[in-house]
Amino acid sequence: MNDDTSAMKHHPYGPSRYNAWAKCPAYRQKEVPGDEDASAGVRAHEELSKCLMRKGYASDNSAAQWAANEIQMLAYKMEIDQSDGTWFINSEERIEGVSGILKGVFGTVDATWYNNDTRTRHIVDFKSFSDATEDYMPQLYGYGALYAQAQMLCRDETVVLHVLHGMARKVETVVTDAGTC
Repeated sequence: MNDDTSAMKHHPYGPSRYNAWAKCPAYRQKEVPGDEDASAGVRAHEELSKCLMRKGYASDNSAAQWAANEIQMLAYKMEIDQSDGTWFINSEERIEGVSGILKGVFGTVDATWYNNDTRTRHIVDFKSFSDATEDYMPQLYGYGALYAQAQMLCRDETVVLHVLHGMARKVETVVTDAGTC
């Protein structure tokens, strides 16, 4: 977990804007100080990170607790080695592009993990208030591109993208590769 609250900030050209740009290329988000919805989303993500890092349970945020359980189940299905009692799940991982048009572009991924046996990377984005009617895959592919570049993945390395819709309690999964991202 990244305890630096500045990590929650969004890059003006980062993946969190991609789904809006897919609808309207001229989209510009205004940061509104004291925005209650944004504050609630930040709290939900902080709760999720605490749950994943086993530093507590979501106090009043059942969506975060649900998401933590779903992530752990997804990781368990992928046979993450937990022989020492810990999960190899990274939470609130900041990823940043290192070259080309992605150089300096960053985003914060809610959870990632890697399966050594299958050479498969997993990237999770939690949408705390999503009712699953909006398409967040452009954002996930953006995170995949940053992650692939930052981790110097081979183009054919498998990348699995997961969107967790908190309000709908729905998980969307797409299997792709680093080159496609």
